Amino acid sequence: MLLRLEPAVHKRLALQAKGNGESLNAFLTRKLVTG
Repeated sequence: MLLRLEPAVHKRLALQAKGNGESLNAFLTRKLVTG
């Protein structure tokens, strides 16, 4: 699964995922699944 995100958005999501102790992949997958 490839997601094209703006660098700033991606960086913010990566930081959020890190704060949740998740990998960015797991975080994005959960985001997509839960909506």
